[in-house]
Amino acid sequence: MTYYYNSINQNFLILVFLGTFITLDICIFRLEDTKLVNIKETVEKIRSQRAYSIQMPDQYVFCYNAVYDYIVSQGLIRETSALKVTK
Repeated sequence: MTYYYNSINQNFLILVFLGTFITLDICIFRLEDTKLVNIKETVEKIRSQRAYSIQMPDQYVFCYNAVYDYIVSQGLIRETSALKVTK
């Protein structure tokens, strides 16, 4: 796991698991390149190369919500709470 410094709110650190970070990096790259993203497929590919990556439900939820937030921030869709994933 890795510690990530949040430059927006300098009062705390966020704990990021490497598999989660890699998943988000790949998903955002694919989204920008092809306009398509498949988080489940990406996780399966990462797991084939790095055992035990992204196993907790919270990690999946974080990935889906982070990709959703990125899509909204880029203006590709409008924000709606109906698309947010909850535990």
